[in-house]
Amino acid sequence: MPVFKFKLEKLLEIRKQKLEEAQSILAKLKRDYQAEVKLEAKLRSQIFETKRNIFSKKTILPSVLFIHQNYLKGLERKLRVCLERQQILSQELTLWRQEVLKRNKEKKILEKLKQKQWELFWYEQRRKEQKELDDLATLHYQHKMEGSF
Repeated sequence: MPVFKFKLEKLLEIRKQKLEEAQSILAKLKRDYQAEVKLEAKLRSQIFETKRNIFSKKTILPSVLFIHQNYLKGLERKLRVCLERQQILSQELTLWRQEVLKRNKEKKILEKLKQKQWELFWYEQRRKEQKELDDLATLHYQHKMEGSF
């Protein structure tokens, strides 16, 4: 009995690999984005605490105030950079989500084609087997009828 062979199996495997690659990139981007979100929360908390410490004191020396202001400027600069990275990562996430959807669709199309070809192959094999059985039954019947005369 012949064995089913999907002619585009290699292409299907390549599509699966490309999908896994895109999913891996998307997962990394999600992790990076979440890390930036955590960093943003940490920076905002540090800014809030620093401002609270400055304003909670009744008197503050100018040199200490200068140090706190520089520290706050540094934190705010880090926050701006963090927000910019979040925006870039967000755009990349959107692009890679679309890419994953596209690659998944391509893979599913090939899988559906493979399934249809397998069903056609199976149907043809059953049809051939039935034809052989019918031919055998016809020969057996003819032989039996010739023997009865």
